[in-house]
Amino acid sequence: MLFTAATFATAIALADCPALGPALVQHACFHAEFGPFGDGSQPNPLPASMEPLYFAPTPNISKSHTQYTLQLAPTTDGFFSGTVKFMPPRTGAWSVFTDRPAATSLVGSGMQIQSQLSHSATACSLLLSVSVFPLTAKTLYYLTFGPVAENRLNVVVENVDEFTVFYYRDADMDGAGDRKHDVATPCSPPAGYVEQDNDCDDTVASIHPEAPEVCDGLDNNCNGQVDESCPAVALLDGGTADGGGANQSIADGGPSGQSAASGCSLSAGHRPQPFGFAIIALVWLKRRIHRCRSRAQRSRMLLGPDHIEAKTDWF
Repeated sequence: MLFTAATFATAIALADCPALGPALVQHACFHAEFGPFGDGSQPNPLPASMEPLYFAPTPNISKSHTQYTLQLAPTTDGFFSGTVKFMPPRTGAWSVFTDRPAATSLVGSGMQIQSQLSHSATACSLLLSVSVFPLTAKTLYYLTFGPVAENRLNVVVENVDEFTVFYYRDADMDGAGDRKHDVATPCSPPAGYVEQDNDCDDTVASIHPEAPEVCDGLDNNCNGQVDESCPAVALLDGGTADGGGANQSIADGGPSGQSAASGCSLSAGHRPQPFGFAIIALVWLKRRIHRCRSRAQRSRMLLGPDHIEAKTDWF
């Protein structure tokens, strides 16, 4: 395993990497378009040494986050090639991007360094090829490009380890992953892994942070609440889904099926459905007001106005 940035995540080595990931590719592409541009940028490219003359004035392209434009030397067979120097500031994997497919070889301490990964079509129209090499800090390397058909070549060098990304398994394929199953890699994500890590149930595709909340007793949108958008209606009397049981009422704190203050209740019926909660609540409230006002009127008739306070604002 090459990467140790993740303490608990499974690291994916470059040997198992199909291609570099979008974070690194997009970063290199940004510098290819906007710079900064190293010594010898257009319209005055940096003249590369003729292969294999590894001596001054072989130019140095050791700055990362920088695009260099190289002037390659003609070869005897009508193509172009050239060599530059590179000294990495830290040990690790280093990527060499070019704006066209170009054979890239690297020599350090008198030895040929084998590429760990090479591929074309990097999803950036300005950088079409990349090779990755394991390099040692403060060691002088010679990079040779070519042969190619044109005499100019744009190059961007980046440290791969800086772009390790965490990906999370998305078992139910709803676009959100499970943070308990993660990998860390600078490569493109494995199949079935995504960057989002906030799925609260990775076994149900209808449950994820972007899902609508429905009244089903589950946390559909992973916000830590259950049925928060549903009306506050409850069965207080043991009613059943098939319509059995006694009265069903609004959850107002009264005893089973009845308000403790007035004894007014909603008559028995089938279990209210979510779309009918508002209608049921209005009907219940209207009946309760009517019954309680009628009870007050009867009391006045029996006891007289001197024995009853005329209070009708009970609600």
